[in-house]
Parts: sequence; C-alpha cells; structure tokens
Amino acid sequence: MDYGQPAETSLPDLPNFVKVDISDCLVELLRISSGIKLEEETEVAISVVESAVSAEKPGLPWILVVDDKPENQQAAKNQLGNFNLVVAEGFDQARLALRERQFAYALLDLHLPVATDGALGEAGIAKHIGLDIPYGLFLLLEACQHGAHAAVVTDLNHHQDPFSAAFDYYANEAMIINGKKALLLHAQLTTGGVKDWCWALDRLMN
Repeated sequence: MDYGQPAETSLPDLPNFVKVDISDCLVELLRISSGIKLEEETEVAISVVESAVSAEKPGLPWILVVDDKPENQQAAKNQLGNFNLVVAEGFDQARLALRERQFAYALLDLHLPVATDGALGEAGIAKHIGLDIPYGLFLLLEACQHGAHAAVVTDLNHHQDPFSAAFDYYANEAMIINGKKALLLHAQLTTGGVKDWCWALDRLMN
C-alpha cells in the first residue's frame, strides 16, 4: 500500500525564539544540560529540526514514531506518509518532540541507546554506550501524559530478551493511562523485515 511521503511540521507553528538558528539553539541546550560535547547530541537536535520544517497536512493527526534503527525509521516514513509525522531516533529527541508538538498517537521502540541529557554523568554514559535501555516504557508514560494514545512496539525475540518476554503477559490487553490507550506490542514485520507501523497504529486506533 502506498501511503505517500511524510508530512512534517510547519515553521510558523514553532515558538518565535526558535525561528532563527533553531538547530544551533537545540544543540547548545543539549550540551549545557548534559555538560558533555558529543557529536551524537548534534545529530539528535538537528534531526528534530529537520522533521519540523515542511508543510503540515491540515486536518490529519500527528504521529510520533521513535526507533533507533534507520530501516525502521524509513519504514515509518514510507508507511505513514498520509499523516503528519515526526520520526525520532532516541530518548532525548523523543522528549523534545513531545514538548514541541501535540501528538494524537505515539509508536515507540522498546530499547534505545543511552541518553546524553539529564543527570547521567560522562562516566555513566560511557559505561552504557552500546547497551539497550528500555526507554520506551518511560516514553509510553510521557506520551500518554501529553495526551497521546501510545504503544511500545518491540521486534526483539521474547526467547532472548527479558523485557520482550514480559510483553507476553500484556500483548493482548489495552491499558488506560491518563485517559489514553496504552499498549505493549510484539511487532508485526513486513516482508522486507521492518516493523509494520500501520498494523501497530491500527491497534491503537481500534
């Protein structure tokens, strides 16, 4: 099914102070808050900006997709192009997006790379580089708090990952958090081996 190209936020909807050099502002904020100058921070901030500069599709819901795998990010853009879409690749980036935009739905990967924002120090970040952190569970709560129906969608093998195995107990049950639908889902995959985001969105919508 062809869902067209993803639509993204329009610049006039952003706060006035970020209309000039927004990427520089976000990069600097990340650096100040963490005290660490990592190139990864620049990529995170600029990626948020790039997903928020084109024309909005009026009347269509906003969807946030969070996944650190490029193939799943591209799949979201290909599959959900009929909606207004923001694709984030990490925890820090997703939290920025949730503060900038009111989303109707959020589709979240379970495990994401270690975040560089917040209280975690340089040594703590270095210790966890390359490890999978279950940030998706926290983003589920935050997305619902911000008024979105949300689902954590994992493609990890439940025979190999303990968090994925725990999803077995909740995969068929919808929870209500802050009046919003919340799901823990084992991902369906397309024939190309990427996440079927349309299937996950349908589970949230129905």
